[in-house]
Amino acid sequence: MDFRARSRVASTAGCRVLGVEPDARMADFARRGGFEVEVATTLAVTAARTGAA
Repeated sequence: MDFRARSRVASTAGCRVLGVEPDARMADFARRGGFEVEVATTLAVTAARTGAA
């Protein structure tokens, strides 16, 4: 099962699914597919959400 299928299963189960993509073009592509996506790296998102520097 690929990430899109796993994301849809999790979303259907009531989980919030957030994609993190460093390439803005790929993030736009995922958004057109119905995904919520932030343009960033996982390191930057984790640091922002935890207050880490």
